Amino acid sequence: MDHLLAHLQRPEVGVVGAKLVYRSGAIQHAGIVVGMMDGTGHPGRGIFQSDLWRWLDQTRNVSAVTGACMGLRRQVFTELGGFDPGFPVNYNDVDLCLRARQVGYEVVFEPHAVLRHDECQTRVPGTRLEERERLRQQWAEVLERPDPYFNPHLSIDSEEIQLGSTIQSGVNRSERSLLAGSAG
Repeated sequence: MDHLLAHLQRPEVGVVGAKLVYRSGAIQHAGIVVGMMDGTGHPGRGIFQSDLWRWLDQTRNVSAVTGACMGLRRQVFTELGGFDPGFPVNYNDVDLCLRARQVGYEVVFEPHAVLRHDECQTRVPGTRLEERERLRQQWAEVLERPDPYFNPHLSIDSEEIQLGSTIQSGVNRSERSLLAGSAG
């Protein structure tokens, strides 16, 4: 936890998150990418240590971190108005991080703080569709743009890390769909 607390000493950091692993040691969380799959995704979920994707083990800014283990100063939490009750189960962490970024704070992923996470042990697994739709409506402008912290050459179609079929930089999601359709 000292690694997380160290980042919170920096005034520009609003939220910091830890690396979460499953019982097997495979990655569960190494930062959240916005605009991936249904709106957000955890790139590298399910993989083990990889020499190919070393950035998963680097301290870096990300668009969001999971609420399963996130740290922020009380003053920042209060300034942001806390968690939005409109996201009672899913996306409350993403929404909080996006609001932090919106007012100028950094969101940091810290891989040296590693915790085992038994995902969905205290709640029903899955995504509530009304919350996903609310996220899409509330953050449409952010979700349509390429994630500024994710390599634009990688696919946003799954959490499996692989090269994408189109370069995403500067192209919004609906334009990417058009480009992908005309590429064949």
